[in-house]
Amino acid sequence: MYIALVAATALTACSKTNGDKHAHISKGSGPVTINGTVYPTTVIGTQTWTALNYNGPGGQDYSSGTNDTTYGKLYTWDEAKAITLPAGWRLPTQADFINIMSAIGEVEVNGNYVPSGYEPATLMSASNWTNANGSNTTNFKAEPAGLYDLVSGNNQQFNGKGTTALFISATPYFDNGTYPFTFVIGPYRAGFTNMVVLPTDRASVRFVKDN
Repeated sequence: MYIALVAATALTACSKTNGDKHAHISKGSGPVTINGTVYPTTVIGTQTWTALNYNGPGGQDYSSGTNDTTYGKLYTWDEAKAITLPAGWRLPTQADFINIMSAIGEVEVNGNYVPSGYEPATLMSASNWTNANGSNTTNFKAEPAGLYDLVSGNNQQFNGKGTTALFISATPYFDNGTYPFTFVIGPYRAGFTNMVVLPTDRASVRFVKDN
């Protein structure tokens, strides 16, 4: 599988996390009901985000075949774009994820946002990570649900559970619009990649609205 990292450093295991040092986070935003399920939310910067992976109609459960509400389901890009949302809510764009990186204090270098240390840990859940759990001080609670993608030939399988949180954006990776930017989170790592490249590839889904 070809992976082009745009604004992410190498995934490095870390043994500790620190608290969020930036004043752009507030908790306690009210929940939102999407297709019959209530999702907690959190305010990051000037936006409100769902704080749990989408687990609605369609999608695919993880390899066990049983639904796990902690991780939610994995969705193709087409499925994610087709989800019906309450007024004001949307599938995040690349710009929305850039807002997250800016809010947690990642540094812009030549147009890319690069973590200087523990900032990605502020987005990560405080449990379930294999190498290092997060501090979750943003209350975003990124869970390492991994993805479903092509490994080689016609072989697709579940990958990255425990090590990678991957979220589909609404923004095409190239102008031809065949697959999306995806936002990847892990220890020392929060940025863009192209890990969902086939119509059958799947990743987690979150939603956002402007405040």
